[in-house]
Parts: sequence; C-alpha cells; structure tokens
Amino acid sequence: MQLLTRSGGVPGRIGRFLSAYAGLTTLTVGSWLALIIASQMPTIKESKAELAAAQKELELWRRRVLASQTAPGFQRAASERLFAAEKRVEEAAAEHDRLIEAGKKDSDVTGFKIVSGILLFFFGAVVINRWSKCWLPTWAEQIPEPVRPDDKRIQKLEEFRAERGIPDDVFVLAIMGSPHVTRRLQELTYRKLQLEHPGASPESLLGQVLLERAYAQISATGTAFDGAVSTMEEAEEFVRQRLQPRLTSLDAVTRYLVECDWSGMPADQTGLRDRIWAILESGSDPG
Repeated sequence: MQLLTRSGGVPGRIGRFLSAYAGLTTLTVGSWLALIIASQMPTIKESKAELAAAQKELELWRRRVLASQTAPGFQRAASERLFAAEKRVEEAAAEHDRLIEAGKKDSDVTGFKIVSGILLFFFGAVVINRWSKCWLPTWAEQIPEPVRPDDKRIQKLEEFRAERGIPDDVFVLAIMGSPHVTRRLQELTYRKLQLEHPGASPESLLGQVLLERAYAQISATGTAFDGAVSTMEEAEEFVRQRLQPRLTSLDAVTRYLVECDWSGMPADQTGLRDRIWAILESGSDPG
C-alpha cells in the first residue's frame, strides 16, 4: 500500500478509474437484466398469436365440415383438416400455457437477480468509497484526520507536490503551519471545550482556547504569542489583560493566532508555501 500511495495524482486517477468501472458495471448489469425481461415478452406474445391463428383455422374448418355434409366427396378431406387444426390448437395452447408457467417461475428468479444486482451495486459502492479513502498520498497519511484536507484538496495538493518534487516531510510542515490548519485546530479545540464545560461562557471558552495554544507553543518552542510570554503564568496574565478584552469571537482568536504564526515565519522566496496555502484555502489550484 505504501508503494502504491507514493505515486503522484493517485487519488484522482484511482477515483476516475473506479467511477468509470462502477458506471460500466452498472450499465452492463442493467442491460443484462432488461434483456432477460424483454426476451420473455416476445416469446409469450408470439405463442399467443399462434394460438389465436390455430383457433381461427379450427373454426374455419368446422364450418367447412358442416358445409361439406352436402358434398360427400369433400367431407373426408375437410374432416382430416379439421382434425389437424384441432391438434394444432392443442399444441399451441399447451405451449402457451408452458411459457406462462415458465414465465411465472422465471419472474421469481428475475426478481431475485434484480434485488441481488441492486444489493451488489450498493455493496460495491461502499467498497469503492472505503478504498478511495485508503488511497492517500504518504504525506496525507501523516496529517491527523481531524485537520486533513478533503479529497478534492488532497488531489490538487498531490498534483502540485509531484509537479514540483517537494519532499513529503517538507510538504507536511507547510500544511501543518498553514492558516487553514490553524483555523481548524482552534474550531476543534473550542468544540471540545464546549462539551467538557457545557455551562461555561463564550469568553471563558475563548480564553481557554488561547491558553491551550500557549501551552502547546511553550512546550514546543519555549515561547508563545509571538514571543510575548515564556511561562504559563505569563500566558494567563497576558490572555486575561491583553487578549480577552479585544478577541471576543472564535474568528478573531483564529486571525490573531494566524498573524502570530505568520510573523515568525521566514519570507517565502520560492512561492511554494503560498501556493500550498492558497490551495488549502480555495480547494483549487489558483494557477
């Protein structure tokens, strides 16, 4: 799986192949079932027409036999034809009854085939959906699922990464440091705190979001909030006095944290980082 997922543009190519395969399979199964049902109808229709023709011929020769009573030379021939017409009617009726009975039995089998085909199609769709989620580029597997880009963005990002030959580890760092991921992390943190503290005020929850970010940054780099604090005691005071009065919404908190991240990053001389971030923000390659 690892070898397969390292090739460029895999999600898009696999998705297109599986979609085409599923479409062709569905079309084939549907056509096959339609032909089974349609092939039975002409046979029964033809047998019905044959029975009607035989009955019409039988009635004709009955009249001729009655008429031939006044012509003895013709009566024997007419009687023979009447006997043949009666036999034809019996055979046509028997064949028609056989086809109707076979049709009833086949309808049960056909119904089973239709139901089986539908169930197999939906099962295949589920399998394809599960497979599509497994065919991830290596770098995408390294990004936690809660902040992982959607399938469309992953496809665009992988095409761009493969085109520029960006190593997976560098690519992951560029994505994890993006405003898109920062925003997503703060939203998840806020929701988690809401569940843990259902009676807490929005102001208290926003303050806790900032403190959790400060704790993560101090643990990783020794400072937080663009170097303004270096301990959790300083962080608590900074959040209470400087940040909470002006950051009154989750969007404002996220913008502030993104600005802090940006200010500590070196200039993007190649433009690759900005291109990656633009794909994350828009879901499409800005060109």
